Amino acid sequence: MNFVIEKKYERAHRKVSLLEKMIEDKTRELYLEHQKVEKSNQYLSRILQSMAGGVIVTDHTFTVVLVNGAAAIILGEESENLLGSELLDVFPVDGIAQAIEERAYHDLPSEQTELVLARNPDGRPI
Repeated sequence: MNFVIEKKYERAHRKVSLLEKMIEDKTRELYLEHQKVEKSNQYLSRILQSMAGGVIVTDHTFTVVLVNGAAAIILGEESENLLGSELLDVFPVDGIAQAIEERAYHDLPSEQTELVLARNPDGRPI
């Protein structure tokens, strides 16, 4: 009887060891993939921040999720203060408001470019 129990224990122990190895391998793989994604994000962030043109990115509700340094300078505000704001609060231009109001979000293309002329808070043209 002890022999049968020992064999069952050995099989269970091998299965647990195999599962632990699989989990360890998958964890390592996920970590390495995460490192690659993080490196790509940092690279793209450096490119975005070095651009001379202002870039403002919003989510589907037109909440600002990303602002590069040039856009912050143009708007006369710190990037961190703009994040989480509504686009129309950050960039109050009638043309944008009208474009947003005229189209439901699901009708907008995933990437949209609008050419608008405006003035920043000190009156300089943007």
